[in-house]
Amino acid sequence: MSASRHRGQLRNAVVSVFVLSAAQGVAFAQKGPPAIVRPPDDRRDYYQVSTELQTIGNSVCALILRTALQDNGDGTFTLNVQTLADQMAENDMMVCESETFRNQPANAECTASLVTSNVVVSAGHCLNEADLATWYFVFDYVMRDANTLPTTFNADQVYTGVEILGHENVENTARDWTLVRLDRAVSGRTPLRVADSEVTLTQSILTIGFGAGLPMKFSANATVQALQEAGFEADLDIIGGNSGGPVLDAQSFRLVGVINADLAVEDFFQDGDCFRATVCPGDDICEEGFTSICGAKYEPFDARLTEVIGAASMTCGEGMCGAGTAMMAPALLLCFALRRRVGRRRARR
Repeated sequence: MSASRHRGQLRNAVVSVFVLSAAQGVAFAQKGPPAIVRPPDDRRDYYQVSTELQTIGNSVCALILRTALQDNGDGTFTLNVQTLADQMAENDMMVCESETFRNQPANAECTASLVTSNVVVSAGHCLNEADLATWYFVFDYVMRDANTLPTTFNADQVYTGVEILGHENVENTARDWTLVRLDRAVSGRTPLRVADSEVTLTQSILTIGFGAGLPMKFSANATVQALQEAGFEADLDIIGGNSGGPVLDAQSFRLVGVINADLAVEDFFQDGDCFRATVCPGDDICEEGFTSICGAKYEPFDARLTEVIGAASMTCGEGMCGAGTAMMAPALLLCFALRRRVGRRRARR
């Protein structure tokens, strides 16, 4: 797998987003000492965050290629683990020994999250009708502790996509979203609830995703930095693989955005004879430009999302009236910025 897919940047960055929520609040409580040593890097593993945030994270899934996850035929799946260090070494890019998460798996390509019991939202550039069959939607791709790698999954953690319910991916714009119906309802997980008001300046936010293909990371301690006609800017730590991931209000944990944009900086920066995650501002390859900003009232996305959630709230049977589905308010998702580039196929993040 080409390390060239790791484009973008890990940054305490200004990012273009697209609106939904309003409260401010604390990001998350850690369960023990922080694993992140670089002050700008706020990524945390699943086992390091509060139980409340873990519950939210349980509704976020990783897009993993079917070729990377073996169906054992007995109701279990085994991940063909390739660590971040191994993956980059294949491209003659040695990861620095001090680099956080270097020995964790790096198998995810994008992020998605439940908005009804059998529908997920992600970025349009992550997948489309033509390649839908190449993906598994995998829940619980997380680190349960510092040493246990996620290698085996049960059938109720692995799903396939059967239909694109709405899709757009316009180059160099934030018109980049998709809604995917899964092959069956997801049980035991509460769909994310959408915020019912727009974001405000300095509002605290966080995101959940699989940056660099790694197991789930929570990135918080970020705020809305600027409001724009079509959205806002924020300073989240994000990296290639976060595309499609939810941006949440840090107090209510309601959905205020979906990450998907294009940054022109490599995720990994050569530091002497090895590579480490790019930190911005700071590293001299950092750039401040972004290619897309989403409208707060971007009609096609809002209309389709509202329709899908409304249909789910009125349809019972086969798990369609799962907990939390009917409570979702019709809302506008906010397109956020970060595109993942893959060397051997089109851009993904």
